[in-house]
Amino acid sequence: MWARSPGWGVVDRPEEGPHGGSLYAAALDAGVIHVLQGPAAATCRAALPGRALTEVRDAVAHELGADPSSVDEEALEELLVELVEVGVLRREGAPVSA
Repeated sequence: MWARSPGWGVVDRPEEGPHGGSLYAAALDAGVIHVLQGPAAATCRAALPGRALTEVRDAVAHELGADPSSVDEEALEELLVELVEVGVLRREGAPVSA
């Protein structure tokens, strides 16, 4: 499961910008804003509530008007891992750092 990391704020603008919209995320203690657009925004948006990879894939496909089988799960997981490395997301069940 993937979910928003504690201490991160998100402003979601699905109607803004390219297909998939825009999503702004920032660590509340650092203030550095990360801007995601298009499919990257749709992916992060789909993962925020806490979902398994297949649920994220299905939500992204639905938002982008694509068939779930056309979403590359390997690329999707790579993006999710990058979002964990940045700090926006965490894997549910993983320890939460203070």
